[in-house]
Amino acid sequence: MKPAFSSKEVTKLLTDIILPFYEVRRDMVVNLTGDRRFENDAEHSWALTMLAVVLTPKLDPKLDMARVCQIAAVHDLVEIFAGDTTLFGTEEKLASKDARETKARKKLAKYFTSAPWVLKLVDEYSDKSSLEARYVSALDKYLAYATRNLDASRFYKEMNMTKKFYDARMISHRKKAQSHPGVYAMYKELDAFIDAHPEFFAPEI
Repeated sequence: MKPAFSSKEVTKLLTDIILPFYEVRRDMVVNLTGDRRFENDAEHSWALTMLAVVLTPKLDPKLDMARVCQIAAVHDLVEIFAGDTTLFGTEEKLASKDARETKARKKLAKYFTSAPWVLKLVDEYSDKSSLEARYVSALDKYLAYATRNLDASRFYKEMNMTKKFYDARMISHRKKAQSHPGVYAMYKELDAFIDAHPEFFAPEI
């Protein structure tokens, strides 16, 4: 019986897509045992998928759990070629995000000619064309917020970030979190936590 995928195809997927995903550094400090380091995209995608597995049955049981997890697993694949775009980056980097990710999507397509459903999931997330995609998007924003808050008293000051700058950059983030009411209810708790701790930020000049 001929295998559905050749060893050459799987090797290329590992060397060009799966393993490089571990090399995409996110602007997110994780602090598990006191040793702070930056998270990578593979870790983030696993964490998002795990969070979805635990939360979805209660937050929104009508959603297709398998679809949710599939989208969560691949939602950031374009960043292999486009890189992560931090919310707190330069205006130029933020402005170029869509163009870079569109170009990256074309490069990504070359690796999934035998698995076109992967690209459909990537596009579904990008376009927010389903309830599942919008839910994953909201959960993605919640996860990033919750992870950063665990280290908030150090991260924001290390970035020399003022609360005014933070609030301005969080407008778009908060809007995306609103795409699912159940997730947004949790997100607002994080907002309240941050607002109660102005000492997390650099002083206004």
